[in-house]
Amino acid sequence: MTKRIEPKFFFNTIDWTLEQYHSMVDAGVLNENDRVELLYGKIVPKSPIGRYHAACVSNIQEFFILSLGKKFAWRAQNPVSMLDNSEPEPDFVIAKYDKDKYAAGHPTEDDIIVLMEVSDSTLDKDREHKLPIYAEGGVQEYWIINLVERQFEVYTCLSEDGTYGNKAIHPEGSSFEHSVLGSIDVSELLPGITPPRKS
Repeated sequence: MTKRIEPKFFFNTIDWTLEQYHSMVDAGVLNENDRVELLYGKIVPKSPIGRYHAACVSNIQEFFILSLGKKFAWRAQNPVSMLDNSEPEPDFVIAKYDKDKYAAGHPTEDDIIVLMEVSDSTLDKDREHKLPIYAEGGVQEYWIINLVERQFEVYTCLSEDGTYGNKAIHPEGSSFEHSVLGSIDVSELLPGITPPRKS
């Protein structure tokens, strides 16, 4: 099994199950105003969404919704259920079509075609904390849209031990062919304005 790297920013020390987490939501203990997600049993605060991050998510939504139409379901910054103790909220998910928009339950690894995180200040978290959850949870393909280095990191070839066997880097200015989604132009999905690099 892949080594779990615990997130750094807990506001509790209890290990919560997915069932307990859903019970807190149903009871109103947690609501949509609480910007948190469940990662390996910990209720972890989500980072604020900056303008470059938001612009990139808008680009992604526009591109895939226009190109895919109703062939698939898409979800932006909504939960997916992973393992028995994780419910992250990735930036964008393309999943199998569901006429009820997954009202009966959040998408799981069996539904997800591609899962994407847009990463700027969250780059370490998305690589070190969320990647193991998605791999161990059975997500077949995980993209990190890396705004820091302006590239796509595409993780595929899920192995039985819960890791990704292949990582492909697609830099700004390049394109690549996807077996389901067609041609992907990296520059078209990145925000047009480059974030200033931190010194």
